[in-house]
Amino acid sequence: MRTIEVSGPTVDEAIANALEEINLPLESVIIQILDKGTRGTEDEEGTPAKIRVSEKPSSENGIKAKDFLNTVLTLMGIQCEVTYKIRGNTILLEVWNVPDGGILIGYRGVTLNALQCLINQYMNKSWKPGEERVDVEVDTQEYRQRRKRMLTRMVNDAVSRVFTTGKPVELEPMFDVDRKFVHLLVRDKDGILSISEGDGETRHVILSKENQEAIVE
Repeated sequence: MRTIEVSGPTVDEAIANALEEINLPLESVIIQILDKGTRGTEDEEGTPAKIRVSEKPSSENGIKAKDFLNTVLTLMGIQCEVTYKIRGNTILLEVWNVPDGGILIGYRGVTLNALQCLINQYMNKSWKPGEERVDVEVDTQEYRQRRKRMLTRMVNDAVSRVFTTGKPVELEPMFDVDRKFVHLLVRDKDGILSISEGDGETRHVILSKENQEAIVE
């Protein structure tokens, strides 16, 4: 998928320039505003707006990802139904009618994460620098949503402890999918930083105040 960054006097003009350059309609792209820019004054020159425009995943990619997952699950001896939908820049694959959903999910999602990693590698095997990677999420029985709700509660509790005690808080070891979600959560919280430490199964996230050394006593 293509991604470009474009500037313009205003956000609207930057969007128009980007759509012309990428040669796609508005409904086929995802727009991220990097800088709204500033209006000029008599004494000071304004700054241009800057945006990033990414091509949305195509239905062709959705079908390709679904067929690949179907093949893998069949080889695993799992008879089920796979559907896909495109949400933002992510292809969401949902597995339905699994006889034993726990086997497909695994401990804290380890099996589901492995399948997701495999399919993302497959979908991006032809990726080239400068292109947007295809992002695929695999879910069943709404596990991802349940896990995200649990992690959100964990992070909110940890952030409260950081502000109350003034000390960094170390979260439990997590797989990379969960750590990525935690870092995204923390990015939207003022005054809090997150870092990952450890290796392998012990890798975890530490939350701390900004400008505070993240050392847990």
